[in-house]
Amino acid sequence: MAKNKKENSANAYKVFICALVLICFAIFSFSQRNEIYPLPENPLNGSLVFINKGCIKCHTIWGIGDAFGPDLTRVGQEKDFFDLSGALWSHSPKMIEVMEEKDIERPLLTSVETKELMAYIYYLGFFDELGDYLKGEEIFSKKGCVQCHSLGGINKKGGPPLDKYGRYVSPVFIAAALWNHSSTVSQAMVVQSFAPQEMSHLLSFIKGNALNEKGETIYMNPGNPKRGREVFGQKKCTSCHGNNDLNLRKSSLRKSLTEILSMMWNHSYQMWEIMKEAGLQVPQFNNEEMADLMTYLYFIQYYGEEGDHARGKKIFGEKGCISCHSKEAVEQKKGIDLAEVSTLTVFELISAMWNHVPQMEKMVTEMNLVWPRFEKDEMKDLIQYIQSLSPKGGDND
Repeated sequence: MAKNKKENSANAYKVFICALVLICFAIFSFSQRNEIYPLPENPLNGSLVFINKGCIKCHTIWGIGDAFGPDLTRVGQEKDFFDLSGALWSHSPKMIEVMEEKDIERPLLTSVETKELMAYIYYLGFFDELGDYLKGEEIFSKKGCVQCHSLGGINKKGGPPLDKYGRYVSPVFIAAALWNHSSTVSQAMVVQSFAPQEMSHLLSFIKGNALNEKGETIYMNPGNPKRGREVFGQKKCTSCHGNNDLNLRKSSLRKSLTEILSMMWNHSYQMWEIMKEAGLQVPQFNNEEMADLMTYLYFIQYYGEEGDHARGKKIFGEKGCISCHSKEAVEQKKGIDLAEVSTLTVFELISAMWNHVPQMEKMVTEMNLVWPRFEKDEMKDLIQYIQSLSPKGGDND
């Protein structure tokens, strides 16, 4: 009996140690990923790169710029960092041709500029298009908002008046207010879920009807995704959503600010019940914390899932990269040994690829090859393969 107890105790200890090792490995892997794929602190920094490098001479943002190339306002909701990088490469010969026709000097990009530019283009998808005032009026009535809230300084109700939200440009202010007070409203109100775009329509109506006697306009600083991750932990969101963003990355959170707000509202009652059962308090957010948190949620899917170097090796052959970067091609000075650049960051690799497009295009033409184009995840897998190469040779031999 004593022997069995001792064996059970030893087995339990082994299981505990194994679990602890796995947890530590998971935390280390997550921390390592955060270091390799960092979140931006101010995604709007890339707007200066977009202007200074001449991107605005061919592309429009919210109608501003030259519409010769595609509008980039919503592309961030369709493509992550690697998809954007793949598109930059795939269309680079055409872009160079247009630049020459328009007498635009072809810009070079540093790794920092590449990092900021990609984050900015991705971030644009976070901002909402203007809502429809008339649809918002209908929603205000049908969802029952009119029963509790006054608007326009008339019809005083039991709930807080909404006039002050007419001063705010960013939906973040009302997002914080909705969340902070949502646990105090009736269940009947919470079950009034919002479909995509409905929250945007509602806010358009509120702004259009709000009494703003002083004519104030209050802006909001852009959210800081990096700081938003800290808020996510500080507010105990990790209690239900895990200690890292891996659990949320599979969720469809690449949406506009008001769409993310709608999702939070739609699931709020369920979240409260879970928090009550766990003995947790509903966290409160100030405006800055809400801005950071919302932006962080949007950026969770910025880098997508982990790349696959085995698929990348296959792409390396299928896309013709091997024609210039095989051992034989390197010896013939057609291209460089990619193992030499395997230690570069993804930002350094993407900027190097863009900067050397003219030389590579010339080589592709001389060898009568087709310019490789990258579809979804292919650039990610290819870079994963390049970074897996040994500087001493190895897999690329």
